[in-house]
Amino acid sequence: MPTVTVDLTPDQLAHIRDALSGVLSDLRAEISATDRLELREELREREWALRALHDAAARAGEGASADTR
Repeated sequence: MPTVTVDLTPDQLAHIRDALSGVLSDLRAEISATDRLELREELREREWALRALHDAAARAGEGASADTR
């Protein structure tokens, strides 16, 4: 799968992680409130993709904080 590299400051990365955390929380609530199975599956796929982004941002943040020490 092709990848994209984005240069961010540690603060920008923290804002992205925080925003993704909020979106994931809202998405989990929406998934649990959804009765339609097809829509629930679509939302779970979106959750999976956003969780992967959040986790990647968290890993990158760990490296960035180590670089600033």
